[in-house]
Amino acid sequence: MITIELPLEYRRKGPGLVAIAFFQADDHVAVDVAGAADALGGSPLTAEQARDPFFVALAAAAAARHPHQRDLEDFIGGTHALIRLTAAEFGAPRIAPPAEIRPTGRFDNLGCNAWDDSVPESTVWIGERVGDMNTGIAPSEDDDGDYVGAWSSNDPQLQEFWTAAMGRSHLGGTVLPCQAVPEGLTPYVFELEDGVGGADFGGGNAQIDLESDVFDWAQ
Repeated sequence: MITIELPLEYRRKGPGLVAIAFFQADDHVAVDVAGAADALGGSPLTAEQARDPFFVALAAAAAARHPHQRDLEDFIGGTHALIRLTAAEFGAPRIAPPAEIRPTGRFDNLGCNAWDDSVPESTVWIGERVGDMNTGIAPSEDDDGDYVGAWSSNDPQLQEFWTAAMGRSHLGGTVLPCQAVPEGLTPYVFELEDGVGGADFGGGNAQIDLESDVFDWAQ
């Protein structure tokens, strides 16, 4: 869905992991296929499943799991994946999704996916967030320490900054979640806005912490 190269200070799981790729799935509306979860979990295929291309592909996907993949599940049952990439992986050319393997008729109208939805690749840039008073500070719901929560002051300069920052994805600094600030965020949070790279957060945004692994989103 979106892949970005990280500045050195945001490579929190090792300097050799230079980028992240973030993916979203609509599992909360998916139709269960009996045995699919077991196959993805690494359980041996039955004789019948071994003759089914769908289950063979699931087993292959489980065996080929990326060593730096982290699975994320949200409060409505949707799953996401955060994969940390080496320089060689980040620099490799983009490839198409695998061949269609879904059983016919079982996966109609179930949201954005690699087979039914294709959009042109677009470039995103990491720019400097000028004027952010919270750069290098862990976000807090209660403005603990030196953190200044968004919209917590009537200072005209702060109000101007918060207004300008709304709706912009960013690394670190002030977070602007649509609801509460998640607990456990560090100065190395990545806030991703709805719609970027095809993300669907119900009109809201997500907080993905690259240090603590905290993940949450709100509309």
